[in-house]
Amino acid sequence: MSRYIIVGAGAIGGMLSAGFCRAGVDHVLVARGSQADAIETAGLTVRTPHETLTAHPTVVRSSAQVNLRAGDVIILAVKTQQLPTALAEWADLAVTDEHGSQLGTAGERLPLMLFLNGTDAQEQAPRWFATVSTTVIYTPAVYTEPGQLAVFMEDRWAGLITGPVCGPDAPRPQAGETDGTALPQYLQQADGDFTAGNFASVIVPEPSPYTYGKLLANLDNGIDALVGSLDHSDLLEQLQDEARAVYQAAGIVHCPNPPEELGFADRIPQAPIDGVQNLSSTWQSMARGTGNIEADYLGGEIVRLAHLNGIRAPKNSLVMQWCRRVMAGDPTIPADPKARAESLREAFTHLDRESL
Repeated sequence: MSRYIIVGAGAIGGMLSAGFCRAGVDHVLVARGSQADAIETAGLTVRTPHETLTAHPTVVRSSAQVNLRAGDVIILAVKTQQLPTALAEWADLAVTDEHGSQLGTAGERLPLMLFLNGTDAQEQAPRWFATVSTTVIYTPAVYTEPGQLAVFMEDRWAGLITGPVCGPDAPRPQAGETDGTALPQYLQQADGDFTAGNFASVIVPEPSPYTYGKLLANLDNGIDALVGSLDHSDLLEQLQDEARAVYQAAGIVHCPNPPEELGFADRIPQAPIDGVQNLSSTWQSMARGTGNIEADYLGGEIVRLAHLNGIRAPKNSLVMQWCRRVMAGDPTIPADPKARAESLREAFTHLDRESL
């Protein structure tokens, strides 16, 4: 049986830990600062539309407090901009057997599972780890305060699509195949553990079409961070249309609706929670003044792909610029969310006219 080392105790890592606690899945949660303090003192509380659960995971504050052993699986549930630091911290740690003899390093011996938005992490991680998988996550989970999370789901807490990025046992199927019988044992074990933890889990041989499909939905993060709960579906649609054109230019195959295609959409219905706003991770980062945002690796990935293929993605680029300027305290960006939304609409219209 695997032991999971969950690195990151925010909305995603914390939710996963709480699910594992409920199912009795062996794991350690790596948390820091006030989040670690709160969990150690009073547990980790997850609120959903229909229940409130308090879990009491084993918490450590750094990699130095974890003795890695054969059979461990490391799950990185950090933001993409935090990934280089996390990879450097964990990759060269020693892995020992039951007698304390060193078997090698984590990067050589242990699987790494990426629980991050976007696609950039899949490019970075194989520089550090020989065996890597990625998980596409469908859930509106929010970190509300230290030790407190909200998950806006009526049934399963999340939909998880997991597939290999690299590794000696990773299959090399054609994109779109979903037969998971030949997948590495650690992924088959994880599939069962995720299901036990109240997640709708699917393992696939080729995750790329689903990561790029989910990236279209993640383009909402930047606009959500700027205008909050105001209706901005028209703005999101324009970003997604631009992204699809970039995919076509880059020859990227994507799945338009992964939950529907893989048959778990009916298990991840969303519902509101009284008194809690359902806002993106980028909005949460900006509200907490973290100094960096994940949106640069979401809409920013569309911009990167456009540049590499000799075209532009001006609307996605503009949203990224505005997010960075708001983070920097730029007074020329309207402070009122409604005014921001209208200014973005005007700017998008201007960009459309320029392209004629």
